[in-house]
Amino acid sequence: MSSNVHQHGNDLHYPLRTVCEIPAASPLHCNFERDACDFQQGSTNNIDWTRRNRATPNRVDAIQNNIDALKTGPFHDHTQGRFHHGYYMYVESSTPAQAGDVARLISPETSGPCLEFYFHMYGRQMGTIHVYTRLSGSADLQLQWELVGDKGDTWHRAVINHNITDNYQVIFQGDIGGFLSDMAIDDITTWNETCKVFGGWGDWGNWTDCTASCGGGIQNRTRYCDNPPPPYGITCVGDDDGDMADTEQQNCNTQSCPVDGGWGSWQPAGSCSVTCGRGTEPIERTCDSPAPQHGGKQCVGPGTDTQSCDKGPCPIDGVWSPWSGFSACNVTCGGGIQLRTRLCDNPPPQHGGNNCVGDDDGDGADTDYQECNTNLCPVDGGWSQWLPWETCNLSCGRGTQRRIRTCTEPAPQYNGNGCLGDPNGDGTDEDSRPCQIQPCPVDGSWGVWTTYGPCSATCGPGTQSRSRLCDNPAPSNRGKDCPGDVDGDGREEETRSCNSGAPCPVDGMWGPWFDVSPCNVTCGGGIVVKERLCNAASPQHGGNPCAGDIDGDGREVGFDVCKTGRCPVWDAWGSWSPCTVTCGPGDRERARVCDTAGAEPGAACLGDAIGVGVDTEEETCNNGPCPGGEEDDCTAQGCPNPGILAGQTQEEAEEDGEEKSDNTALLAGAACGGIGVVLIAV
Repeated sequence: MSSNVHQHGNDLHYPLRTVCEIPAASPLHCNFERDACDFQQGSTNNIDWTRRNRATPNRVDAIQNNIDALKTGPFHDHTQGRFHHGYYMYVESSTPAQAGDVARLISPETSGPCLEFYFHMYGRQMGTIHVYTRLSGSADLQLQWELVGDKGDTWHRAVINHNITDNYQVIFQGDIGGFLSDMAIDDITTWNETCKVFGGWGDWGNWTDCTASCGGGIQNRTRYCDNPPPPYGITCVGDDDGDMADTEQQNCNTQSCPVDGGWGSWQPAGSCSVTCGRGTEPIERTCDSPAPQHGGKQCVGPGTDTQSCDKGPCPIDGVWSPWSGFSACNVTCGGGIQLRTRLCDNPPPQHGGNNCVGDDDGDGADTDYQECNTNLCPVDGGWSQWLPWETCNLSCGRGTQRRIRTCTEPAPQYNGNGCLGDPNGDGTDEDSRPCQIQPCPVDGSWGVWTTYGPCSATCGPGTQSRSRLCDNPAPSNRGKDCPGDVDGDGREEETRSCNSGAPCPVDGMWGPWFDVSPCNVTCGGGIVVKERLCNAASPQHGGNPCAGDIDGDGREVGFDVCKTGRCPVWDAWGSWSPCTVTCGPGDRERARVCDTAGAEPGAACLGDAIGVGVDTEEETCNNGPCPGGEEDDCTAQGCPNPGILAGQTQEEAEEDGEEKSDNTALLAGAACGGIGVVLIAV
C-alpha cells in the first residue's frame, strides 16, 4: 500500500489541500414590480405574504364606509408612490387570519454586510415584524431587527448593518396582532459595504420674506435632514426635536417706519345753542395722536366741527284727555247717578310744567256725574196680619173655622207684584182649621190645586209642578185619607213639562292639544308648536267662545319645550399623521370622535350628517424641495446606478472619480421614481 505521507528527517510532509471558495451571491435589489424576486413562503406559515398593488382590501373597506378608525395597511407601494400602481408584499390580517398567526417570507441567497428595506405598519391592532438572517447551509436563524405596533400611515426606511461576510438568506416574519394588522414591505436591497446610519443635512433654503417692511422684522430659512435621509428611528446630528428640519433666523428691515399723523379726541370749544332741550355746540381736535414723524402724512379731515348738546328737557304743562263715557247707573229706579272721568295725561305735566287747569289737588284726575233712572220703583204687595178666627161652621162633629188677611201692608203699586200666595189676585187670603164641638169621623178630601210654579229652566225644556193638600177636609177621628194618598202625608203633587221656547246658550270648550310641527332642534332644548280647536263644545245660541279665544277664530296656538338633552360635541382633534413624503408636497390627516355620552338620544355632532360618530380632515404638507428638484424625471433615461447623483451621468461620475454612498444613489433613485418616504418614528 502506498502512502501520500513523506518523511524527511524528523518532519512529516503532507500534500497541500485545495480550498474551494464559494462565490458571493448576488445582492438583492427587489421592488416586487415584476414578480416576487424568487422569495419563498415559509413552510410552517399560518398565512402567507401576498403581492399586491394599490390599497389593501381592509383599507378599501374602511374608505368605502368612511370609517378612518378601521384603516390598516398601505394605500400605495413605496417604489412608485401615491398616484401609481406599484407592487409590494403584505400580510392580510382579516378572516381567516387571527391574532398570533405567523407569516414568513424567505429571500434567495444574497451577500453584503448591509440590508436595507422599507416597511409599512399602520393599524390599531398592529402586530410585529421580525427580520432574521440564516447563513448558507445552516438551519439556525439569527434575529437582526424587530418592531412592534402602529407606526403611522407611511413607509419607513430600515437599515441593518449585520456585517455577515458569507452568503445568507433574509427571513421577514410578520406576527398578526389582530383584525387591523395589515403589514407590508417593499424595496429590499443588500449592499456590499456598511450603510451610513445617520442622515445628512441638505442645503439651506432661501430666506423667507421679512415679517415687517420697517421698524425691525424677522426672516427664516430652513434645511432638511434628507442628504441622505436617515433610516427609521434615526435623525441628523443636532436634530434634537426629531422633526427632520433645522431653522435659523435673522433680523431685517430695522430702519424706522414713517408715522402718519392721527387726530386726538374731540374737545368742547363753545357753549350749547339752547338753554333747554337739544341743540348744537362747537368742538375741535388736534393732530397729535400721534404727531406725523419720519415723513409720515398729516392728519386728514377738518380740525373743527359741531356736535349735539342736551340741556335737559323743557317744562311741559299738563292737558286734560277727553272725557270717558258715563258709567252704568247705580240703581234701576228711584233716581241714581252715573259717573265719567278724565285724566291729566294729554300730555301729563313734566319737567316742572303746570298741572291741568282745575286740578287743584294735583291727583291728575277729574270726575263728572249726572242723574239717571228717576222713575218710581215698583212696590210689591204685603199681607196684613190675620183677622181673628170666625165661628166653627158645624155645631157638631168636625167642622172648620176660617180667618182672612188682606194684601194691604203695603198694597201693590207701580206695577209691583201682588202678595205671595194670592192665586186669584183678589187681594185676600183665607186660612182654615178644624173645629169640633162633638168629634165625628171625617174622611179626607183633597183641597184645590195650587197654581203651577215657575218653570225649572229659563231656556230649553223644563218642568213645573203644583200641589194640593188633603185638607178639604183633612181626615180625622179615624176618617179615611184622601183618595190616592198612599203614603198618608196629606199632600199630592203633579208635574208637567214646560219650555221657554228659546234654546239655551252653549259655551265653547277647547279640544285636546295636538302637534303641528316637529321639534325645531335635535338636542339642546327646542320648541314644538301645538294647536287646539274650540270643538269639544262649539259656542251656540249666544254662548261664550272658548276661554282666551280673543279673535274668535276657534283656534289657539301654543308652544312646548322638546329635545332638552344636551347636544353631543366633537372631542378634540387627534394628532396629525406624519407627512406622506419627506420632501416636496404630500398629505397628512387627523381624526376626532363625537362624544354622545349623556346626550339627547339620536342626536349627532354638528356636521355628522349620517351619524357615524367619526370626523376626519386632510391637509397638504411640504417638507421642502427634494434633492435635484421635484420635477426631475429620469424615467426615460433610467434611474442612476449606485454612487451616481441625481442628474449625473455614469461617465460624469467616473470622470469625477468620486465615491458616492449607496444612500445617495438610493436618494437619486427616489427622486427618479417620485417616491415620498416619512422617516420619523411614530
